Amino acid sequence: MNNIFAIKFYAKPHRKSDLKYSKIVNKGDVHNILTTIASLVPHLLKTYPDASFGFIGSRSYDKKVQKVEPYSRNQRFRIYGELVKRLFGDQTFSHFSYDEISAYLLVNKSVEDVKLKRRQIEIMFIDTYTEIHNLFI
Repeated sequence: MNNIFAIKFYAKPHRKSDLKYSKIVNKGDVHNILTTIASLVPHLLKTYPDASFGFIGSRSYDKKVQKVEPYSRNQRFRIYGELVKRLFGDQTFSHFSYDEISAYLLVNKSVEDVKLKRRQIEIMFIDTYTEIHNLFI
């Protein structure tokens, strides 16, 4: 919708799990996964020149102690956010970080109004991830 792409991935063996986004696989693949996603962005920009991107780092679930990470600055968000900053500069995208909900936006600078596009994406996040509604700034 509105050329906004949300990045979501999980390990294939967990595809039927309710916790598929929260499971830790510890294979060290996150850099490779994000590099692959980054390599797809130029192709998407050819078809959708004003495309913007976003993600929310899922909270990890520790099976041993039956504990879920808090929303704020969770492990995935910290890792993904650092890699995104390195993989995508600020020439094409404006970067926005929402630490309270572990969300990150890359708003395409080619849009007419970056502030308006940012707000549209925030609304999409709120509508899609209803559990963050009260946490979103």
